[in-house]
Amino acid sequence: MLLTSELVTNAVIHATTPVELTLSGHDGRLRVLVEDGDDRIPAPVPIERSGPHGGFGLQIVERLASAWGVAPRDNGKAVWFEVPLRVYERSDQAPNEDLQRAAG
Repeated sequence: MLLTSELVTNAVIHATTPVELTLSGHDGRLRVLVEDGDDRIPAPVPIERSGPHGGFGLQIVERLASAWGVAPRDNGKAVWFEVPLRVYERSDQAPNEDLQRAAG
């Protein structure tokens, strides 16, 4: 959720246009795509230029995602990232079950 929040927040703050979020799973990966109406292509801000009010978002995405990028669109751009997708089998315990046992 952190990486998704970073991309959506960037779109809301910098694009000031409607934002569309698309999630898809394929070949063991989750792809998160955030589209907005601003055609400016974002780039990670160097750490030394980041400050107390931001500039770390794409640095975080770059470090935690297995892949990320930007694709121009006719009316703006799409920023995306991918992470490995964990699919739970019926015999596996989902994380929420572990939390419920610990709290119970």
